[in-house]
Amino acid sequence: MNNYFKYFCLAGSLITLTLVASCSDDDKDNDIPIPEEVTGVSFATQVKPLIEEHCKSCHLNGGNQTNYTLYTNTKNDINLILDRIQRDPSDQGFMPFGGSEQKTALIQILKQWKTDDFPQ
Repeated sequence: MNNYFKYFCLAGSLITLTLVASCSDDDKDNDIPIPEEVTGVSFATQVKPLIEEHCKSCHLNGGNQTNYTLYTNTKNDINLILDRIQRDPSDQGFMPFGGSEQKTALIQILKQWKTDDFPQ
C-alpha cells in the first residue's frame, strides 16, 4: 500500500509538472512584433496580411462578414474595426470573435494607415 501511494504521488507530480511546463503566455495569434515607430504603412504590405492572419475566420472572401481583404471595405470600416479590436475581450462586439486582446502593434499599424490617409 505504501509503494502504491508513492507511485500515485509521483505520477500526479509528473502530470502536474507536464501541464505547468506546457502552459505559456505566448499566443501565436498575438505574436506580432511591436515596432518602435510605425511608418510607411500600406494596405498591401502590412494591413492586408494582418487581416488575413488575424481575421480569417470571419472576414475573408467567403466568410460570413464583410471581406476586409478588400481595400475599400477596410478603408470604409476602419473606425469600426479600430473600435472593435480595442474593446475588452469580454465586451460584446469584441474582435476577433472568441479571440483575445489584440497586440499593440496591430492597433498601431491600423491607426498609422488611417493617419497616412490609407495608402494602398
